[in-house]
Amino acid sequence: MRTMYIMFVLLCQCFVLYGQSRLGVALPDSSIVSLTSRSGRLYCGIDNLLKVNIDDFKTKDSVFLQANNGIVINDYPFIVIPERPGSLRITVMSTDGKTQRNLGFINFAVDNLPEPKLLIDTIIVTDNIALPREHLIKAKQLSIFISNDIIDSYKWYTIKEFSMGYYLGGYNISQNNTGCAFNEAMHKIIMGVLPDRYFIITVIIESNTGIIKTWPIARKIYVIDLP
Repeated sequence: MRTMYIMFVLLCQCFVLYGQSRLGVALPDSSIVSLTSRSGRLYCGIDNLLKVNIDDFKTKDSVFLQANNGIVINDYPFIVIPERPGSLRITVMSTDGKTQRNLGFINFAVDNLPEPKLLIDTIIVTDNIALPREHLIKAKQLSIFISNDIIDSYKWYTIKEFSMGYYLGGYNISQNNTGCAFNEAMHKIIMGVLPDRYFIITVIIESNTGIIKTWPIARKIYVIDLP
């Protein structure tokens, strides 16, 4: 029985050594940190900036990264662009120009990029949301929200223009506005909506790359009068 136990322990050690020889050693979390998210998570389809603490590896050789999910751009800062949610393993390699060495690996969690959300002041506007009229007529502006976790994501989109309108007696009553601020005409639209009826808001947003697109196509906002 003791012999079988010893053989089992030796077999486990062989698996560990095999894993270390194939993947390298597990690195501490501080070895590679995300400059894109506060949580350290990575997001699909965007440039996730990584800082590699070279001093942790005690090598003067050139360090580069490899990933098992997506692509890596070995620049400074390093960039990884995951293709699918789940996990991603970054392997740190070094080279002296002739030979390559595996310095270790670190695993990251990967999420899909959150869908942009429309905000009226601090209220997230979902389709068919019901909001008090008194709150709406005090509203100051619209904005686009991505995620609190992704640093500077609030800079990704600006609102180029938006429109608000409703139907009354078969007629479409609407107003357009440039920018994101509510003006007197928009407040008049809100005042004209009958209780428990809705108006439609359409937003044209502009990305920081200059691409203009309409999002969302429509959001229904029901107006309720508080007692």
